[in-house]
This record gives sequence, structure tokens and C-alpha cells, in this order.
Amino acid sequence: MQRVQIGRVSKPVGLKGELKVQSDFLVDEFFIGDQKYTVTKSREYNGDQYYYLDGIDTIEKAEKLKGKLIFANRDALNLDDDEILADDLIGFEVISTDGKKLGVVKAAGDNIDCGGFMFPYEDEFVTETNMTTKQIIVKKWEEEECK
Repeated sequence: MQRVQIGRVSKPVGLKGELKVQSDFLVDEFFIGDQKYTVTKSREYNGDQYYYLDGIDTIEKAEKLKGKLIFANRDALNLDDDEILADDLIGFEVISTDGKKLGVVKAAGDNIDCGGFMFPYEDEFVTETNMTTKQIIVKKWEEEECK
């Protein structure tokens, strides 16, 4: 199964091992490195996920996970047909609306990293993401606009 990054452990909450996680997904299990963690209890609050994990029952154990990236099996995310993940964009060609080839996506998230430059993945900059041609079309902008 394909594993995809879905977030990061932000910090422990309380004394009993609860974790605050920055993620758009609420899942039943996830991975940190090769270690699989089963969620015993979860909740969402203000856009963040909070988890209790099997085997993580103290603040000391939870503290060891602080800052770690979390991954889940793609199949467990129940994505709609038109939903894409940041990982799906890696390798896409970035082209400006005037046809200039700007680079290839090296990393993606809130910002798209093309190796030599970055831009936010927002409507202000991105006009189209074409999954068939594997291209991201961006509005032409002046360098001053990006500072």
C-alpha cells in the first residue's frame, strides 16, 4: 500500500499522552517511520486533530513523538475522485500562463517548491492543475509581487 504524509505531531496535550496533530485527516491508524500506531480515541478542534494512541499513555512517551511526520495508507483516507494530495503533485511541470516553463515540482504542501523558487498553492497564483498532462499552470507575476 502507498503511504502518504498526512501531517505532523505538534505537541503533547495533558499528562495522559494525548497528541495534537496538524492534519486535514482523521484516521484510525498511522505510521511514524516504520512504527504503526493505532488510534484509541480521537477528536477534532479548531482544524487540528487530537489523538490518544495505543501504548502512548504518558506525557513522556508523547513528548518523544513531538515534531514527527505522520503517514497513512492512501486507501484509508477515503478521498473523493476529484481530491488530490500534495504528494500527487511531485514531478508536475510548472508553466506560466504565457507558456514559459518554470520548473518541476520537487516538494508540495501549502507551498510548491520547484527547486529554484517557491509559490503558494493558492488561486491567486495557480490557474489550473491538470492531472492528465501533469502540469500546474500559474499566473505570470512580477518578482516584486512575491516578496
